[in-house]
Amino acid sequence: MGTIIRTCAAVGCDRLLALKGCVDIWDPKVIRSGMGAHFRLPIINDVGWETIANHIPEMSKIYLADHKYSFEENKTLSDDNPSKQMFEEMLEKRKQIKRPDKTEDRSYSLSNNRFLPLYKNIPIDYQSLWQAFSNIKSSDHSTIIVGGETEGTSLQARKLTIEHAGKMVYIPLLNDVESLNVGIALSVILIELRKSYEDLVQKSYLIEHKDV
Repeated sequence: MGTIIRTCAAVGCDRLLALKGCVDIWDPKVIRSGMGAHFRLPIINDVGWETIANHIPEMSKIYLADHKYSFEENKTLSDDNPSKQMFEEMLEKRKQIKRPDKTEDRSYSLSNNRFLPLYKNIPIDYQSLWQAFSNIKSSDHSTIIVGGETEGTSLQARKLTIEHAGKMVYIPLLNDVESLNVGIALSVILIELRKSYEDLVQKSYLIEHKDV
């Protein structure tokens, strides 16, 4: 966790959200490996899924990083699935709900827990991180969600990504390596994301000074 905090501070993240169940960010080992980064980055600790939307800008682009991806799991719901109609009705009702003002509480409701398992089977746009970041704009705010190396990301994370039209991203690996540890994987993703933003700034500068 200290490595993650240190990396987030180094690449210029505007905040780090540590969800409930994460390692204690003030554990002595975490503080030691963070090398002072705890005091260079706003950290919001012990965040629950029910309130996470209050900490993410409304128009932020969400990228779900997960190596535990299966094309079998990514199939659409079959027509004979008894829960499909109920699920579609729930989504239709959500569309009719008035969009909250920015000043209002945007708590992320997980009251429909009976529908949560269905999000496992809803397709998410799945791209390498280089593909995912290729169309990014300089004005975009990005949110990266990472899960544990063993368990992967949760259904709540998939739900948040799907309902915000986000993408699932992966790091292409060679030599039959299945995954990287979370700290290293997040470092690769964040550095690539920062590089994408810096490339946009550089291109903008060249265009502005083209005729100078």
